[in-house]
Amino acid sequence: MGETARRFIAFFDARAEQWLQGDWHGLAFLALQEQGAAVAGHDPARSRLLIPRSDRWPLLYEKGLVLAGGLLPSRCGAHAQWLCYEAIPAALAHQLAEKLNVPLEKLRHV
Repeated sequence: MGETARRFIAFFDARAEQWLQGDWHGLAFLALQEQGAAVAGHDPARSRLLIPRSDRWPLLYEKGLVLAGGLLPSRCGAHAQWLCYEAIPAALAHQLAEKLNVPLEKLRHV
């Protein structure tokens, strides 16, 4: 019988001294948080949550944003560098950002 090779995507949490497994975006987000680099913004006039494309949130949180707004994110900003989630109330944006330990800036039309 032949051997079956399995690949895992993992992140080593040095503080807890353990390996974590998850979705690609979730683990990439953990690495960003480790560097203290994750940011997001909310435009209250348009009820839009903006997240840099490079800082995409874990899939579970992205799913919640899509369900709350009813739309997949679009790309906006100069050079389409942001993921824009429409119809996201400020309270929800603040709650999710707090859970993810991401500073949430108040933005004007992007």
